[in-house]
Amino acid sequence: MEITLTSLLICQSPPAPLVISPNRNQHFSSESLSLTCTMQEDSTGWDVVEFRSGTVSKCPDMKGNTCTRPSLHTSDSGVYWCQDQSGNKSNPVNITVQDGDVILESPAHPVLEGDPLTLRCIHRHRPLRFRGDFYKDDSPLNQTDGEMTIHSVSKGHEGSYWCQRSYQSESPKTWITVRASGSSRMVAVGIGVGLGLVFILSTLFVLLFRSKRLKGVQCSRILLGGQQQSINQRSTQGQIQSTTREGDQSEYMPLQRGTADVYDTIKVNHVPQQRGQMRDEEHDYEI
Repeated sequence: MEITLTSLLICQSPPAPLVISPNRNQHFSSESLSLTCTMQEDSTGWDVVEFRSGTVSKCPDMKGNTCTRPSLHTSDSGVYWCQDQSGNKSNPVNITVQDGDVILESPAHPVLEGDPLTLRCIHRHRPLRFRGDFYKDDSPLNQTDGEMTIHSVSKGHEGSYWCQRSYQSESPKTWITVRASGSSRMVAVGIGVGLGLVFILSTLFVLLFRSKRLKGVQCSRILLGGQQQSINQRSTQGQIQSTTREGDQSEYMPLQRGTADVYDTIKVNHVPQQRGQMRDEEHDYEI
C-alpha cells in the first residue's frame, strides 16, 4: 500500500494554480485582465482554458503560460482554469465582467478558515472608497463605509455577497467559498480516525461478548446434560438396588412361626469308652 501511494504521489504532480491580476472575481468592462498558470519545475504544456457561452476552448491570447485580455467585454464572463496535455486541471475561477459602475472586490480564490477577508465596494469613476451597503444572502450587514473586514473567516461566512451605493447602483453577486485550513483538516482527519477506531473496538468488543456468551450457553447445556445423565444413572442404580433388595428379601425370608410348635428329633450315637460296652443309648432332646 505504501508503494502504491508513493508512486501515485510521484507520478501525479499537483495542478498549477491560476493567478489572476487584478485578483478579484468581478471586473469592469474595458479593463485589462491577465490569467497565468504558475508552472511547476517538472511540468510543461499548461494552458488557460475557458468556459464561455456554453463552449470550452483554449484561451486564444496565450503567450507562454499567460492569457491576456487587453479589453474585457461582458462576453468574457465565464469560468477559467489551467489544464495540461494530460488533462490535469487546477481549481476553476469564476470571472464576471460588469458594464455597470459598481463591483464588489473579493478574492478570486476560496478563503481558508481563520484567514481575514476584506470586501470593498468599488465605483468605476471613483477609485477612492465611497459609501456603500453590504449584503449577504440578501440580508444587510450594517456596514456602510464601503469596506468591511472579517478578521477570522469561518464556514458560517460562506455565502453570496454584493454591495449597493445609495440604493442606485449595485454590484453583481459573488459567492464566497470558505475551505478548511491545514490544521482544521488535520483535526478533522484525527477525529475521523478516532471515531473509526472507536467503532472498530466497539464492534470487536460486541463480537467477543457474544462469543463468550455463546460458549457459556453451550457449557451450561453440557453441564445440565451431564447432571441429568448423572441423575438418570443414579435413579437407574437405585431402581436396580431396590429390585435386588426385594429379591434378597424374598430369597432369605425367615420361616414364619405357625400356631403349633414344631419339634424335631435328633438321634445321637454315643460310643462307650469302656471295653465291652457296645450299646447304643438313645436320648431324646426337645427343641
